[in-house]
Amino acid sequence: MNPLDFEPFWRPFRENTRRFQEVFPHHADFARLAQETETLAYLIRSYSVYSMTCAALGHPGGSFSEAELLAVMFNYVLRFDAGEPQWPQRDVFYLSKCHACPGLYAALALFGYFPIGDLTRYGGDTAYLRTFEHSFGLSEAGHCFPSGHASGGFALLALYFAAYLYARRPALFLLPGLLVGTVFALGQQARGAHFLSHDLWSLSFCWFGALGLFLLFRPDRWPGPIARCGAPMRLAWSTA
Repeated sequence: MNPLDFEPFWRPFRENTRRFQEVFPHHADFARLAQETETLAYLIRSYSVYSMTCAALGHPGGSFSEAELLAVMFNYVLRFDAGEPQWPQRDVFYLSKCHACPGLYAALALFGYFPIGDLTRYGGDTAYLRTFEHSFGLSEAGHCFPSGHASGGFALLALYFAAYLYARRPALFLLPGLLVGTVFALGQQARGAHFLSHDLWSLSFCWFGALGLFLLFRPDRWPGPIARCGAPMRLAWSTA
């Protein structure tokens, strides 16, 4: 049995996905809609795990948690045309939970945006190299976006600018961001997900991003009444 042949188990509820077909519980098609949507959610989970297994990477929990949502949206709600992806009247679906992309890819493949067999290419075709391995010409040079995990910790560096006007030693407020960001960075490096350069870029983006916002909205640019109420000078802490 071909594991990529899903047609014996499921087919889209709507023959024309450009049209929204409203169905209520008392309609005759409601039972079929519910059954096919449940089956679609199962297939989304199955194929998302399949693609991540082929790539030996990914976070299955994110795709699992969104399977029913994707099934309802694509099988019932959204208007689209897989044969004409740029159809002007299509509905637009935004997925901001990037770790859940394998589930979205599975749904797109099931509705014909690309062959279901292409899910095996999730993660790309370049050989995977761990942190302390080297390529020596075995693979082409690649690129990576700065570490999202580390930036979640380094974002706390913004506390320094929040305390700059009020704290006697605002540098102490750098410690939470440096500590949490470094722990996240080392954790990702240990599992081979990022290199040191990725985390340093994350640190620089978070620092200069916070610095830019501080300079843009610094107190001397506040309107007069707000500036007078905002204590635009550093306050001394009492040690009594």
